[in-house]
Amino acid sequence: MLPAQAPGCQLLACCKAASVPETPWTGECKARGVFAETEIGRGDLIETAHCILVPRDEYETYFRHTVLEHYLFRTPSGDHLLALGAGSLFNHSAQPNVDYRVDGGAVVVRFYAARPVAAGEELTIFYGSKLWFVDRNASDSMQGHMDCADTSLAAVEL
Repeated sequence: MLPAQAPGCQLLACCKAASVPETPWTGECKARGVFAETEIGRGDLIETAHCILVPRDEYETYFRHTVLEHYLFRTPSGDHLLALGAGSLFNHSAQPNVDYRVDGGAVVVRFYAARPVAAGEELTIFYGSKLWFVDRNASDSMQGHMDCADTSLAAVEL
């Protein structure tokens, strides 16, 4: 049974269209990932990732110096959001099939299908142009600035 809803709040449905298979950590450049459980139509909501708000000053003082920096989504105000659940497990692609919207006010990141997605297909997002690893699926002109020794996610450039 769902908990009682606070006045002025709305319940957000959790999407069942995507899953994260249980995968042991391998240390490889690409690990884990999010996959479509069913066919997903263009524009469909895939995931609403609730987040932990990281204020700009805390980001500058602490987070930007840790591995967590690579898992943050930047808001227009300069604060950052650490996406929980599957929100921090989408792998990178130069041709992603998932788009996302950062909602700093609601402290969530919403992920939508950028095109129709087949069941079983990996769901990917674009991390930005300044990658810290070599993107083996990108053309030579899109290669990253670092090797794959760091397997964390990049802060998204908005």
